[in-house]
Amino acid sequence: APYLECTGGAPKEYAGVQFKEDGTVTLAVGTSSTGMGHETVMPQLLAARLGIDYERIQFTQADTDATPIGGGHGGSRGMEVGGNAVAQAADEIVEKAIPLAAHLLQSEATKVTFGDGSFSDTASGASVAMAEVIEASMDPDRLPDGQEPGALDTGSTFERGIISIPNGCHAATVEVDPETGAIQLTGYWVMDDFGTVINPLLADGQVMGGVAQGIGQALTENIIYDESGQLITGSLMDYGLPRADVIPNMEIEYYEGAPTKKNPLGVKGAGEAGCVGALPAVVNAVLDALKDHGVVHLEMPLTPESVWRAIRDKGAFDPEGLMSDVL
Repeated sequence: APYLECTGGAPKEYAGVQFKEDGTVTLAVGTSSTGMGHETVMPQLLAARLGIDYERIQFTQADTDATPIGGGHGGSRGMEVGGNAVAQAADEIVEKAIPLAAHLLQSEATKVTFGDGSFSDTASGASVAMAEVIEASMDPDRLPDGQEPGALDTGSTFERGIISIPNGCHAATVEVDPETGAIQLTGYWVMDDFGTVINPLLADGQVMGGVAQGIGQALTENIIYDESGQLITGSLMDYGLPRADVIPNMEIEYYEGAPTKKNPLGVKGAGEAGCVGALPAVVNAVLDALKDHGVVHLEMPLTPESVWRAIRDKGAFDPEGLMSDVL
C-alpha cells in the first residue's frame, strides 16, 4: 500500500544554546518529546554541527523559563521544525565564533573557515578547535575588542515555510482462518522516504510504533457503547489495544535520495507515517486473503467476528456492486 501524508505542525520553534564555565552546554528547545527521543537526537545534531562532545550537552525541553516560544509536539514536527531550529542556532554560533577564532589564530575573520569541529586559517593552515574557542569565549583576557564573555550564547527561532510530504510503501502478509475469522500477521515490510534521516535507530522506533498503532486500528481497536449510551470499552481491560504477540517482525528501509528542499536539514516528518501506511496495508492483505470467499469490503476493525460473518455471508456486504456477476 503506497501512502503519503502532510507534516509540519506549528510553524515556529525556538532553540537556545548556552555555554557554561565548567564545559557543559545547555540546549533548550520548545518541542516536547513523548517518547520520540528528542533528548537524544537534538543534542546529537548540535554536537555534530559544532564538533563538540555530545556527553557535555544538557537538554531541556518545553520549559517556558528557558524558551520564549515553543510549539510542543504534533504533526510530526520534531525534527522538521525543532531540529532545524537547533541546526540554525548552531550555524549562528559558528558565525559568532569566527571573529574570536581569528583572534586566537592571529588572523583575519575573512581568512577563517569552519569544518569538522575546527576553525582553520586558509593562509597559514593553523587551526583551533571549536571546544577551545568556546572556552576562550568565557575568558575576558582572550577575547577580542568588542566581545564580552558569553558572546557565543545563542537563541534562535526557526520558521518553516511549506509543509513536507513524507511518503512510502508498506506491505503485509496475513493468514486468515476461515472457520473462526482469526487473523495472524506473518510479515511486514516498510520503505519510507523521510528525506534526511538524522538518527536511523530512532526513526525505526517511530515507524514501529506507528505501525503497531495502525495494526491496532485495523484489527482490534473500537469504541463501543451499550444501548443506554454507556461506554463499555473505557479501560485497557476492555479496549482492544494490540499486544506484542499481534505485532510481526518488521523490515524497515529508508530512501534518502530525495531530501525536501523546504527546510535546511532536508527532513520530512516521520512520527505518524507508520500508522498511515499500516491501515491500507493490513486491510488490503486481509481482503486479498478473502477474495476467493467473495469478500470485497470490510469495515475496520477487522475483528474475528466481522471476518467470520463476511465469509459466512459470502461477501453480501458489497456497496459498490463489485460482486454482482459472481454472487
